[in-house]
Parts: sequence; structure tokens; C-alpha cells
Amino acid sequence: MVRPNIMIVESDKELADSIGWQFAAESYDIQRTESGSQALRMLREQTPDVLILDWSLADITALELCHSVRGSSQTENMQIVVMSSNNNEEERIKCFSAGADDFIDKPFAPRELFARVNSMLVRRRESTVTKSIQFADLEVDPVSHRVWRSGSLVHLAPTEYRLLFHFIKRPQRAYSRQQLLDAVWGTRVKVDSRTIDVHIRRLRKALNRPGDKDLIRTIRAVGYALDLE
Repeated sequence: MVRPNIMIVESDKELADSIGWQFAAESYDIQRTESGSQALRMLREQTPDVLILDWSLADITALELCHSVRGSSQTENMQIVVMSSNNNEEERIKCFSAGADDFIDKPFAPRELFARVNSMLVRRRESTVTKSIQFADLEVDPVSHRVWRSGSLVHLAPTEYRLLFHFIKRPQRAYSRQQLLDAVWGTRVKVDSRTIDVHIRRLRKALNRPGDKDLIRTIRAVGYALDLE
């Protein structure tokens, strides 16, 4: 069985050691660096399953690193978790908009971070089935994690893909924000329900070209559904 691989980008050696020890104890392969620019060079040589990075990097910003990862075909499907000591809603929104999949406030227990990352990877494996799924002019291939609309390839970050995959398995069903959080992040992970709204906006932007019908229906006081109406 292939061991999952993470890259830790953190200048605090003690924290990086604690994270590394936690994941190594669970049979993960570890890459580490203190530098965002060094991380980019390392990513060109080997693509980990998950990138865990500090918000306050000395050389390049976490946002720049997220944009770079999402802009490369080699790394666009990689999971990204941002760590920050600033419990700031605006900061979270910027991270999610730049392509981060999760955000965790410092200080945190390394086992909590492991639970979040492990949940991401388990759900990605569980989403793998053999047949493509279609709804309206959408097609999702769970093996390659590719999405097409009207025959054109749609580029989605991992979290938006998991959201869409959850929707398309039961189209027209309404889901509350909490149900979507539980399905995409897992019940053991605490994530603000407003995080869903950020990822729904990104999913809409990716799916809906000018003139296209919006396939994500907002249901007032309830949540969202994949629907033609």
C-alpha cells in the first residue's frame, strides 16, 4: 500500500517537529521546509498528497503559494491546509478563495491536524468508483477526478470537487450547510458553516460560464442543492 505523503512548510521548528512526529507515527511520509520558495522547488520534483503551510511565511505569502499550487496542472488536485495564529474571518476567506481546502487556528493539537488531513484523504479514496456520473450537461469521472460541462473540462480544486461529487450522487436533494460540512470535512472536524458559502461561490464560478444556467440552487434558510430549477 502506498504511504500518504505530506509537505510541512513551517519556520517554527518545534511545531514542525510535533506535526512531523504525529504523521510519521501514523505511517505518513514527510517532507519539510521553512521556506515557501523552497517548497515550490520541492513541489516541482515530488507532489505530496497534502500541503500544510503556515500563513506567515518569510519569503512569499501563503496566498501566493496557494495560487501557484492551484495554477499548476501538476499540483492543482493537491489538498492544502493553512495554519495561522490569527483567528481572523477575513484571513480565512482569503485562504479559501486562493484555493485552500482547510484552515486551522494555532495553537492546535497535532492529533487534531492529523484527524483533519486523514479525513480528507479517506473521503477522497471513498469517492473513487468506476463509472462516471451525469446530471444535466455535467459529467463527473470519479476515477480521474475530472469534471466536464457540455463537453468542456472544468477545473476544480479538491474541496469543490468533493462538494460537487456529493451533490451529483443525489441531485435535486437539498442539503443544509451542516450536512455538507459533515460530508466533505467529516463529523470529527470543526469548520465554520460560513466556509461552505465560500466554496459554493467558487464551485459556481467554475461551473457556470456566461449564459449557462446556474446548477447550484440556494434554498433560503436551508442550504443548497444541485438542481436545474
